[in-house]
Amino acid sequence: MDVNEHDTHREVLPGRLLGIDYGEVRVGLAISDEGQVIATSIGAIHNKNHSQLVKEIAQIIRDRKVVGVVLGLPLNMKGTEGPMAFNVRDFRSRLELGLDPPLPISLMDERWSSQAALRVLREGSVRGRKQRQKVDQLSAQIMLQTYLDRNRPFVEEEWE
Repeated sequence: MDVNEHDTHREVLPGRLLGIDYGEVRVGLAISDEGQVIATSIGAIHNKNHSQLVKEIAQIIRDRKVVGVVLGLPLNMKGTEGPMAFNVRDFRSRLELGLDPPLPISLMDERWSSQAALRVLREGSVRGRKQRQKVDQLSAQIMLQTYLDRNRPFVEEEWE
């Protein structure tokens, strides 16, 4: 299955995007700059329950003036959706209901982001508990940066 079948990108206004790497225990978060060029990790929050999680994310969206959300969709290596993808889609529905005003929520294939995050952390000698704490937020950053790079309009520069 093609990655683009899962990306439900919708036009968003210029401004910050929030990247979310949803997990059953921790949810990694990253935010873009207003020009939607650079993604930066902003931490992870504990997933106590969906209601509390939606409230916390809605508050972050308000505080940081976010104009759209990019939610990581965990696909299997063959590009198919497994049980965790179902959980992400369920969370997306809950988040859509909990946002006022509503914002566009795009799904992004994130099957490689966790592996890339683990590799970066290992290369930086981050292990054990610290690694588990950092992997979700770094995964969110990698996933959001990939989304930004793929959706950046091509701009031709004039050379003099």
